[in-house]
Amino acid sequence: MTTLAHLDAMAAEMDRKWGPDRLPTLAPDLAARWQVMTAALDAYHQERTLPAWAPDAATLYAKAISGWQAMDAAATAAGHKPIPAACFEAEWQPGRRFAVCWREEDKQALALRYKASGEDVSIWSPSDIAALIASIPAVGACMAEFPGARVSVPPADTRGGKRRFEMFDDIPFGQPEGEAA
Repeated sequence: MTTLAHLDAMAAEMDRKWGPDRLPTLAPDLAARWQVMTAALDAYHQERTLPAWAPDAATLYAKAISGWQAMDAAATAAGHKPIPAACFEAEWQPGRRFAVCWREEDKQALALRYKASGEDVSIWSPSDIAALIASIPAVGACMAEFPGARVSVPPADTRGGKRRFEMFDDIPFGQPEGEAA
């Protein structure tokens, strides 16, 4: 019986092989069918409703796994190449991806591949990341002071050193002296 764990394992394998959420873009003939499948999965997970063609969750999961396999085969048949095993990709903001390649030769090969395909992917090596961190001493100091801390993307209204404050919002700190409420 196919379970959600089987489906999650397949999705993780395809994301590692092709990059997160990239496979449907490499198999455009199957993309519309994949959107129907993901909508069916979402409906099942949110509302426990199954599409008419799936008598049970195991069938739904098995069909989704078949979808991953079909897109994998279509992307391979179209000549697309998986990302090198020594690299990984992640999304750093909606619609923008980056890759980290452990070896410089993989970084260069991946850069050429993405350039040829017109995909906008920023490619980094560990030494690039180390140089970036070294250029921002406060980040390194925070990571040293707070072991296990994570760096995250700040809210849009704080980027570029600008922060919007509502002077008299609902936080009960009181009014500045001499100011009327």
